[in-house]
Amino acid sequence: PIRQYTFEFDLVFVRRNDLESTQARFKKSDIKKETYIVTVCEKSTGLCATDYTTTKLAKDVTPKVIKAIKKLAQKLGIKDLKKCASASDSGGEFNIKEILKIIGTHKTEKLAPAIEQKNRMIQRHLFGVLRSRKTTNLREAIQMSEDLVNNTYNRIQKKTPNESASQDEEKTAIQNYNKERKKGEKGRQVQVGDFVRITVT
Repeated sequence: PIRQYTFEFDLVFVRRNDLESTQARFKKSDIKKETYIVTVCEKSTGLCATDYTTTKLAKDVTPKVIKAIKKLAQKLGIKDLKKCASASDSGGEFNIKEILKIIGTHKTEKLAPAIEQKNRMIQRHLFGVLRSRKTTNLREAIQMSEDLVNNTYNRIQKKTPNESASQDEEKTAIQNYNKERKKGEKGRQVQVGDFVRITVT
């Protein structure tokens, strides 16, 4: 369970060959073979912010993460980010010391489920936008994807992330999130033939 607004962040790969197969115009562009979307998500509300980077260098990525966190904080009405937390994997593209200058605490996780889900949604909407030719500009397509994700119904909050943010109800959002967390069955013994998950490290 979480006790305060928590920001998770990650990078999403954008591969040139995927762009070319979606829109032929990218064959003539100067986009690198592999670039990235910076995604930041507030865990309880599902509100996210994105940016675009052509490198994985911490000096380029970290300022974009901080900018996105501040953007979300403004939407959520957060006055003191030091009362908030953050989480990410152990990737070297994030300078956690710099992020902790604005955030209260940080946790390194092997898998941050909230941001992984947002990554999949961003990617799906991105290629949907490009495929439908709503824009031929990659940065515009990323922004459109962010807008679509933030206006998608959230089953936990029973409203969209934008609606959750506009109501400025941190306590309610966190309570709803914690209530919906899946709990194991107390005292259950695994039997032969039961389906289980295996974590590969």
